[in-house]
Amino acid sequence: MRTEDGSHRHYETRAVPVREDGHLVEWVGTASDIEDQWQGQRRRRLLDAAAATSGLTNVDDMLDALLHVIVPELADGCGFH
Repeated sequence: MRTEDGSHRHYETRAVPVREDGHLVEWVGTASDIEDQWQGQRRRRLLDAAAATSGLTNVDDMLDALLHVIVPELADGCGFH
């Protein structure tokens, strides 16, 4: 969701219908800011994926493995020389 200052944050929304005599009267819902939770989960996913490279001893293999972790999550592309 875009905030008043123009930044974006992740929100979780939930809604339920309110019915009277079988007819939909309105929807009642909530929107909860989950940005901190979302960032924490993302950080854990990245660290867990990066930890999978710890058994690699060849630098080229390690960097290649890290590319597969970083690019899908953080960047459009990545390279090393």
